[in-house]
This record gives sequence, C-alpha cells and structure tokens, in this order.
Amino acid sequence: MSKWDVRFLRLAHEVSKWSKDRSTRVGAVIVQADRTPGPYGYNGFPRHIDDELEKRHKRPIKYDWTEHAERNAIYNAARIGMA
Repeated sequence: MSKWDVRFLRLAHEVSKWSKDRSTRVGAVIVQADRTPGPYGYNGFPRHIDDELEKRHKRPIKYDWTEHAERNAIYNAARIGMA
C-alpha cells in the first residue's frame, strides 16, 4: 500500500469519528484524480433529522435512518458540483 493510500485511510478514519452512530463509525473520502482529498462523508442520519432520539439508535430501526458514509460523500460531491 502506498504512503498516499495510508494517508487517505487515516483521513477517512478521522472523519469516521464525527459519526454519532453509537456502535459503528465509518468515514469515506473521495480521492480525486490528482491524488488530493475531495469530499468526505460519515455514516449518520440525514440532515435535519433529530439524532438524539434514543429509539432511532436501536437495531434494526437505526438502519432505516442511517445513511452510509460513502453515499454521504457522494451527496457532498454533488452539493459542490463535482461530477
């Protein structure tokens, strides 16, 4: 694994710490063609959804509410106009 791959994995790990999921924290970073970090995402509830309600954190209900880190990274890319 290249030093850049390790750096991007470390960055994704750092982003995962932002997740409010109480059992599984995942981060994702979109790496651009020029090997620079692009948009990122972490698993969690969609914007404007109350993530303090305890019942939404319990399995299997939480799976109905939680967005994947990778999909959030793609959403963030779309928000800034990345193709």
